[in-house]
Amino acid sequence: MIGRASLVGLGLLLGFALSVPAAQSRELRLEPQTAYVGDIVRLSIEYRNDIPSLYALDLRPLERDFDVLGVDSRTSRAFADDGYINRMQWEIELVPRRAGRLRLPRLAVGDWRTPARELNVLPVPDALRAAQRVSVEIAADPPNPYVGQQVNLLMRVRHNTPVTEGYWVEPRIGDALGFRGVDETAYRDPAGLDVNERVMAIFAGSAGRLQVPAASFRGRLGAWRDASGATVPSRRIYRRSQPIELQLRGVPAEFGDGPWLPALALDWSERWEFPDGESRVGDSLRRILTLEARGLPADALPADLFSAESDAFRVYPDQARRRQKFVGRDLVARLEQAFAIILTRAGRVEVPPLRLTWWDVGADRMREIELPGKTLVVSAAPRPQVAGGGDSRRAPAVWPWAGALGLLALAAIALYAVRRGWPVAVARLWRLRLACRANDPAAVRQALLDWAEYRWPGVSPVGLWQLRRRLPTAALAAELARLDAALYAPPTASWRGERLWRALRADLLPRPRRRAPAAPRLAPLYPGGRLD
Repeated sequence: MIGRASLVGLGLLLGFALSVPAAQSRELRLEPQTAYVGDIVRLSIEYRNDIPSLYALDLRPLERDFDVLGVDSRTSRAFADDGYINRMQWEIELVPRRAGRLRLPRLAVGDWRTPARELNVLPVPDALRAAQRVSVEIAADPPNPYVGQQVNLLMRVRHNTPVTEGYWVEPRIGDALGFRGVDETAYRDPAGLDVNERVMAIFAGSAGRLQVPAASFRGRLGAWRDASGATVPSRRIYRRSQPIELQLRGVPAEFGDGPWLPALALDWSERWEFPDGESRVGDSLRRILTLEARGLPADALPADLFSAESDAFRVYPDQARRRQKFVGRDLVARLEQAFAIILTRAGRVEVPPLRLTWWDVGADRMREIELPGKTLVVSAAPRPQVAGGGDSRRAPAVWPWAGALGLLALAAIALYAVRRGWPVAVARLWRLRLACRANDPAAVRQALLDWAEYRWPGVSPVGLWQLRRRLPTAALAAELARLDAALYAPPTASWRGERLWRALRADLLPRPRRRAPAAPRLAPLYPGGRLD
């Protein structure tokens, strides 16, 4: 006498073998036709038409008795007797919601309605459930976090039989950011079950209750044979965890009004960049701050932490750079931001210390970190030197000669440029020279950018920092740094454009080459071009 398990196995085998001839223009397949509760079945629909389009498919009639896991749709072209035919295909994955004979309703595909089908869904026998045990669960660590704190969702699948083709669908949480680690951990629990564990870090945006939906897992189990010798073929299964609820604590009252930073660890560092030589009024310094946190996303780290200003300096922040990565189960974030400090007063300049308060979630207490202040000694800006000695009253008699020599040099440069076919460069150099003579930092900057656009075709610079990368000498780069500082200096600060012009002319501007004297030409021996 054939047992019940044998009949089930025979039914599954017949279901796998069922197929419809491929020559039909409309086709529907259901595989398998007999399944257990929790198994995945596949509904395949193919429709051939002369029109190359994919019809919309209404799957709502299926949701009465099935969970629709996914739909894979595609179109292709195939040869036919009278040319090409368009093939529209849908692959639909379904999970039956209950045992029994479930009816698959007819679905509308263009002008065709699919035939109705029935699926025989059986409860899982006790012997099969014991032999192929697979369960899915999620847990939260910690279970009662603060708002904004990293919470690790531990998604686990426990099994006592090999599971292949594993695929997770993580829970979607509306009011939380989610980050998933790359690695998956495998171990054996005290009950002797194999465990595959995946970690997903979430950060909730508001205090109170947080509903975490169920996570789901799909996989394939191998064939199984019972004691009587009946075989159950390989099956694709679907398992889902129970949802969980978290109670998130709000910001402690003693924390204050600063940025809320609940972290496992937090630290920062700084780096200063000074110009060569002593600091003077109008110089630009750089202070680079780096903030690192364990247990926070990069977007949670506050920027523009250095914003103190005084009559001695002004601060201009650059755009912050953020990045993050997993270190073990913890998300480690890093923020780096540079600040330009323009010195506006001579004397001793005090840069105040920086303090930042954060919440240590491991010790459940408030902590504070500090970067010490700094004392700068700033010299007054040098007065412009007047050619011909220290008597400034003699300057009007000297400057006309200096101007005339400059104009002659510019004329020579312009003549050479015209010979080389550079009329645009001549005009831009002329504007640059006039701006340098006028000691106008803003005009010099714009003239430099216009000239650089012609000097290096294909490059459209928007700032002086792009020019520094292309300069051949440090001296010229230093002059551009002084120009950059002068753009932000107070109107009383002095800046001389002549130094920049001399450095530019010495390093970058074209110089005329001396032509070698032509060799004397001898008269031809036979002026007529031939022998008589």
